[in-house]
Amino acid sequence: MIKKNSKNNRNELRKDNLPEFKKLFEFFPYPFYIINVDDYSISFTNVKIKKNINKNSLFCHELSHGSKKPCSELDHVCPVREVKKTKKLVVLEHLHKDKNGKDINVRLMAYPIFNKAKKLTKIVEYHIDITEEKNDKMLLSESETILSSMVNSVQDVIFTKDKNLKYTRINTVAEKYFKKENSKLIGKDDSSIYSKSEISKIKDLDNRVLLGETIKEDVVKKINEEERIFQKTKTPLIDKKGEIIGICGIAHDITDSRKRETELVNINRLNKDILENSPVGMFVINKEGRAIYVNQKMIEMSGRTFDNFVSINFLKHAPYENIGLLDKIKSCFDGNKFRMEAIKYTSVIGKKETMRNFIGLPVGEVDSPSVLIIVEDITEMERKKEDLEKRNNELEVFNNIAVNRELRMIDLKNEIKKLKKTE
Repeated sequence: MIKKNSKNNRNELRKDNLPEFKKLFEFFPYPFYIINVDDYSISFTNVKIKKNINKNSLFCHELSHGSKKPCSELDHVCPVREVKKTKKLVVLEHLHKDKNGKDINVRLMAYPIFNKAKKLTKIVEYHIDITEEKNDKMLLSESETILSSMVNSVQDVIFTKDKNLKYTRINTVAEKYFKKENSKLIGKDDSSIYSKSEISKIKDLDNRVLLGETIKEDVVKKINEEERIFQKTKTPLIDKKGEIIGICGIAHDITDSRKRETELVNINRLNKDILENSPVGMFVINKEGRAIYVNQKMIEMSGRTFDNFVSINFLKHAPYENIGLLDKIKSCFDGNKFRMEAIKYTSVIGKKETMRNFIGLPVGEVDSPSVLIIVEDITEMERKKEDLEKRNNELEVFNNIAVNRELRMIDLKNEIKKLKKTE
């Protein structure tokens, strides 16, 4: 047993109990050895060193670097020299060789040992293999470079905040959005960007995100003296452990798409007005034969209510089958247009006989085809046409009678002239 409090046993502690200390040293988790500062020779190594480095060297520089001379400033800073200078703990990073001759990154921790006269005599040097740590840092650095390139190539505003709501990253587009350079915003909160009233609202939203909520909102920002609409999405940043460590924000400029939406709404409204006020009936049927759109004129022509009209299966509609329209409609689903003119049609409601033109056009997508059917009621036009033909026929008869009468009058005059000459 080592008696630490016995002044009389100090020599015994240093000499007789050294084997016990050596045994204790073998339990140290890292490779280490003791170096004599005068000649760089090694006075003790633990088992970890022997396992990691396949050498029986007498000097530290031979053991670590395979060199016959101590480390120089050009390749590695010498820990022995540094401890001699500072008389304090020195931490350095070296590139060593393992027992297989492979390069390994090592963090050195060199501790000074003084004798009774407070003279530096030895150094205890720990070796911590940080190769994996270095590789992780390199991979992290590469990943960071790739991530930065990707984030800065995106045309959306991208930023991140930590749990204290301070910015940790902004891309180049975000610099224009916030009107702040990256260096002037990283590590800062929103106080340098927004007004107090705006900050209060932003903080409320950010705190909700830090509780796990994803928030979307539309905001208007002035960029280059032009008002732009951005759709901003904030989501929680989650680490490997599943814990929320911050906020990721993305703002997408939707100004142009909103304009197109407005234009499309106006166009659709105009198209609807045109269709609803069209003088011809129009309706669209899907593959199942059901009407998915019908205009007001078609409702009037059918004599039905809207609900009654859309309940019809037009692919099984007997009146259409009677006039040969069903085959045309089915063919139209295969992409073939059709036109049927002056078809006599008797309406189901009221049994009214009419004359109609039917036009079919394929519409819709390939996977969901539809057919637009245009129905023109030409009953009145045909009636007027018949009346006009009748009047033309009557006029022609009258003209023939008149012409014949004139011819007979001419013949009669000629006869009278002949009689006068014979007298």
